Amino acid sequence: MRFDISKKYILFAVDKNCEERKLHFYIDDNKFMEFDIRLAEGEAKYYFPMDVSDYFGRVIDIRVGCGNSESVNFGDGEETAEKVDIEADADEKVLKASVGLSDEKPRLDYKYRPRLHFTAEMGWINDPNGLIYKDGLFHMYYQWNPYGIDWGNMHWGHAVSKNLIDWECLDTALTPDDYGTVYSGCAFSDDKNAAGFGAGSIIYFYTASGGRNEWSASKGRKHVQRIAVSNDNGYTLRKKCTVVEHIADENRDPKVFWHEESKAYIMILYLEGNDFVILRSDDLIHWKESCKFTADKMWECPDLFKLKVEGSDETKWVFWSADGYYMIGEFDGYTFKKESNMLFAYGSKLGYAAQTFAGIDDRCISVAWLRTENDKGGFRGMMAIPMEMSLKRTEKGYRINIKPVRELWDRFKTVREFKIIERFEEKLNDKPVAIVVDWNDKPQELAENTEDVEGTRVGMDENYCNMRNTTDSKRDSIDECCSKIKNSGTVTTKKIRIGDIGLDINESDHKMVIIIDNGIITYISNDGERYTEIEAPEDILSKNLSIEGMEGIIRIYE
Repeated sequence: MRFDISKKYILFAVDKNCEERKLHFYIDDNKFMEFDIRLAEGEAKYYFPMDVSDYFGRVIDIRVGCGNSESVNFGDGEETAEKVDIEADADEKVLKASVGLSDEKPRLDYKYRPRLHFTAEMGWINDPNGLIYKDGLFHMYYQWNPYGIDWGNMHWGHAVSKNLIDWECLDTALTPDDYGTVYSGCAFSDDKNAAGFGAGSIIYFYTASGGRNEWSASKGRKHVQRIAVSNDNGYTLRKKCTVVEHIADENRDPKVFWHEESKAYIMILYLEGNDFVILRSDDLIHWKESCKFTADKMWECPDLFKLKVEGSDETKWVFWSADGYYMIGEFDGYTFKKESNMLFAYGSKLGYAAQTFAGIDDRCISVAWLRTENDKGGFRGMMAIPMEMSLKRTEKGYRINIKPVRELWDRFKTVREFKIIERFEEKLNDKPVAIVVDWNDKPQELAENTEDVEGTRVGMDENYCNMRNTTDSKRDSIDECCSKIKNSGTVTTKKIRIGDIGLDINESDHKMVIIIDNGIITYISNDGERYTEIEAPEDILSKNLSIEGMEGIIRIYE
């Protein structure tokens, strides 16, 4: 099927319940794209766009299936050849009925899209990639299927933010090619011009997953580590070359940083099974193996970073892998020497493939992919709220502390505060909220220290029923406040519920942070030692919040 490109987008009508087809794209018989897609065979709910503005005035030939008639195996008989012809005709009819041109990109204004958590405009996302802070902007690239809501067709999407919470989606950063689809990787600002692409250029290390698309499989490609370069602060990425050839199996997920003590660039790379390799370089292009090691139960998406121990000048190195497993140890630029057993940072299995930001010297900020299942809005998967990490020395040894980035609190406009006397209940009002529950603080002291949030200050008298608001915004009446405070007698078990979801808090200490957004609940306790993500109903912000079995203070940030 041939298209004279006169508009910005080709739109594909997609139905997740239809058969998956492979499309191949050619200009002048030269292939430039290939992807799998579930083309609608009737009415479509979603239309997925492909930006073809670079090809204005040219003709694109879209072929279904193998993409090249010379590679079709017709078998030994006429019946087989006839069957292939019939199937090809059927595919062609579906293609013609489900593909068109448009100057407008479809918008999905979905009511229950998360508002504090990043989601792609459309399609599937997984691992965060290329996290970097550069010239006042946070850049987040990510594994993305722009043509469906299931895994596949791995591209790099791109979004930017000034505050780590509100993200703007930009154009596709990297697309599959004859080296393979574009798997995970990282970004590094080459301020010393070690690679020769210009001081301050950003170098992106990624895995070209040879064999994961027909294009690369036909050329016998394997998984290799390649680079792309940006000379415009991350907006345009241009592929360059392979820097690490194939080592083992589906070796992947390079993470690169500068190690000051040994004066070298370091790459940590996943190999296979539970095996990893550390490589060193003087110029970010030529890499030499330093050591291989095995980390039981740990696999893919490795990271290696230094964390400060709270309350001291001490630092330790952390080796991290996809599931949130980590080990504490020392790193001399050549070898990681573990000083702990494998530890687990998460309270659930929802978070995965977290990566830390490059370009930030005084904070360690990590973003994880949340493996959510809801796809009703034409997108699937979301990123966790960025978290700041540190180390705490405990009776059991060093442990990672995880807390929401400070920028989250600046996102909220108001804060309300109540005393809990055994029970608190309130209906959420369809806005994302952060809730701080503290069941040890003394009420009078806490009320005196309530912070201003954009001019709003809420305080309470000694009975916590007379709320005073120093702005002109609507005041809660005494009756409204008192109706939320119920003494239900002695309760021995602490309980927090949002709708039908109960949080496991009975091993938590005195303070907990709960963040509720469309489709997701985050809760952090023990001052950052316990961090848990739970997928929730997409309309969770219309449910009731209830707390019982404790006395203390609750602050609600909105």
